[in-house]
Amino acid sequence: MNKSSQFQNENENENQNENENQNQNENQNQFENQNRNQNQNEFENQNQNQNQNQNQNENQNQNQNQNQNQNENQNQNENENQNQNQNQNQNQNENQNQFENQNQNQNQNQNENENENQNQNENENQNQFENENQNQNQNQFENENQNENQNENQFENQNQNQNENQNQNQNQNQNQNQNQNQNENENENENQNENENENQNENVEKNRLEMEQTILQNFVNKTSNIDEKSIEEIIKLMEKYPNNENIQEKGFIILQKFIQEKNQENRDKIRELEGIEAIIKLMINIPNNEDIENNDEYKELMNTAFQDQQIKTPKGIETIIKLMNNFPNNENIQENGCEILADTSFDNKKNQNEIRILKGIELIIKSMNNFPNNEVIQYQGCGALWSISNDNQKNQNEIRILKGIESIIKSMNNFPNNEDIQYQGCGALWNISNDNKKNQNEIRILKGIETIIKLMNNFPNNENIQENGCGALWSISNDNQKNQNEIRILKGIESIIKSMNNFPNNEDIQYQGCGALWNISNDNKKNQNEIRILKGIESIIKSMNNFPNNENIQENGCEALLNISNDNKKNQEIIKTLNGINIIKKAIENFPDNENIQEKINFIDEI
Repeated sequence: MNKSSQFQNENENENQNENENQNQNENQNQFENQNRNQNQNEFENQNQNQNQNQNQNENQNQNQNQNQNQNENQNQNENENQNQNQNQNQNQNENQNQFENQNQNQNQNQNENENENQNQNENENQNQFENENQNQNQNQFENENQNENQNENQFENQNQNQNENQNQNQNQNQNQNQNQNQNENENENENQNENENENQNENVEKNRLEMEQTILQNFVNKTSNIDEKSIEEIIKLMEKYPNNENIQEKGFIILQKFIQEKNQENRDKIRELEGIEAIIKLMINIPNNEDIENNDEYKELMNTAFQDQQIKTPKGIETIIKLMNNFPNNENIQENGCEILADTSFDNKKNQNEIRILKGIELIIKSMNNFPNNEVIQYQGCGALWSISNDNQKNQNEIRILKGIESIIKSMNNFPNNEDIQYQGCGALWNISNDNKKNQNEIRILKGIETIIKLMNNFPNNENIQENGCGALWSISNDNQKNQNEIRILKGIESIIKSMNNFPNNEDIQYQGCGALWNISNDNKKNQNEIRILKGIESIIKSMNNFPNNENIQENGCEALLNISNDNKKNQEIIKTLNGINIIKKAIENFPDNENIQEKINFIDEI
């Protein structure tokens, strides 16, 4: 190689080294700019996030790690360049190696400078962080001092307010005490005035009462000529002093004298002047006055009240029950009470329920038990229970619970010859057992079925008793196999058929008798045969022939024949023989709208 070529190569190498140095310087400047920008951004972020110390430290550590990684990358690049230069310079001369060594020294110096700059930046950042922490701690201390001062001021203000409130409360209490004393004085004065007025009024009232009692006594002393105006004044006085026994007793004597003078005419006048209400109030408000209660004139006066129609209203029901409750030992009141309750509850569901709610059923049963030998009370009591239980399940149950069924049967057994009691009692057992299985069983247990059959046999000519007896046996045997058998054993089937044969023209007996045979034979082979043996089939067909237009008899007759012939060949043959099929066909033709009768078409086909 010639010198010019060597020189040229050296120049090229030198230029190449210069370019590399220049590139290194540019990279160094770029790195310094990056560091400067990073530091500047870091400083700005620190200023923005002074209160978030923990996050700031994390960011600083992250930045330091990034700088370190960049330095490592730069050193790696430099080392690679150095190795490359060394490889290139291996074929060069020693001058070039010397030059490379100089460049290497320069690079080392440059790296040292860079490390110094980096350390300087780190120290600056650390100083800045310490300054920030110092400022934050100082601010926190100042804020704590400020808060303590505020709390002290607040406490002082609270104490001041408490003192002011305490003073204000003391003033209010003082004013209240003054007002209270003033009010007490005023109340004392008012009470004193009221007491004086009350004493004055009491004296006036006392004088008036004495004067009114004197007037009443003058009327009592009169033997006649008590006019209507006087009666009106007396009634007003009785209403004014309902709890004054003296006035009530004198008023009662005067009213009784007035009634005796002209009897019915004066009774009507008393009603017109609302004297009946005064009499009733007298009975309610003074229940324990024996002088009044045992007086015969008083009894007559009560009878006058009981005969009045207003006592039979819903309001009167409550009055009657109060009287019966107030006078449990007064037979007159108990008799009239049972009678009125029977009348007011007849075909009246609302009154029936009202009597139960007011415990009227209990009072009727008590009355019957308290006076077992009083035939009037027994008669009226049975009649009341009959009326109250009509188509009323709740009342039927109430009578059973209060042992009213037992009271009825006792009454019938105690007076076996009293047709009225037998009639009322049988009617009561009829209604009480209607669609009520528990009551049906209770009657059987208490031997009520035996009592009914006995009375039918004892009074064979009493149509009312025969009707009620058939009706009661119909009701008691409804869907009740034990009662059906009991009736057969006690020869009740015979009693029913006799009743129908004895009164062939009595539609009610025929209707009830057919109904009884219908229920008694339901799913009961023995009873079916008993009816055939006693010629009950003939009695039913005769009844249907005699009353072809009576829908009730035709319906019960068809039902009875259906039950009697059910799965019973002998009974079916008897019905055919007696022309029963044609009679049923006529009933079907005559009553096309009666579903129960129309259903018997299938029965004809079966026979």
